[in-house]
Amino acid sequence: VNFSKRDLEIPNISSIITNIMDKYGIDKDEIIIEVTETAYSDEQERLLSFLRQMRDNDISTSIDDFGTGYTSIAQLMKLPVNLLKIDKSLIDDIETSQTMRDMVDSVIYMGHIMNCEVISEGVENEQQLSLLKEHNCDFIQGFVWGKPQSFSDAEQLCKQEGA
Repeated sequence: VNFSKRDLEIPNISSIITNIMDKYGIDKDEIIIEVTETAYSDEQERLLSFLRQMRDNDISTSIDDFGTGYTSIAQLMKLPVNLLKIDKSLIDDIETSQTMRDMVDSVIYMGHIMNCEVISEGVENEQQLSLLKEHNCDFIQGFVWGKPQSFSDAEQLCKQEGA
């Protein structure tokens, strides 16, 4: 579930989330709360409080679009998150730029130091996928495995895979 800095302004948002999960029987392992890196730069205390409350309720959290904001490493290390998502803009040039490969490798390494899993967004081809595997990226997201699909098409694909 993606959260914006505006969502963080909702009073008692943590309680609202846990109440909704309880009401609809949503397992804590089935949800990840994603907050963009830029939300941290604008709403540091509010975001830290929110992330701590999610952690205290065993709900996974993620920093989305990492690499697009201005969060310092010291600030990032304070965030109680489970997942770091590398923005597509950092992935776009990893095939042609050693500097970008080194940058992505550093972000993956930093995420692992933080005890986070790391996902790279916007992986569009096999070469990018191969490079990210070499750099021990935990997960990828992108068109390399297919374009977005409607719910019914995705459901049909899952049924075929399960057969």
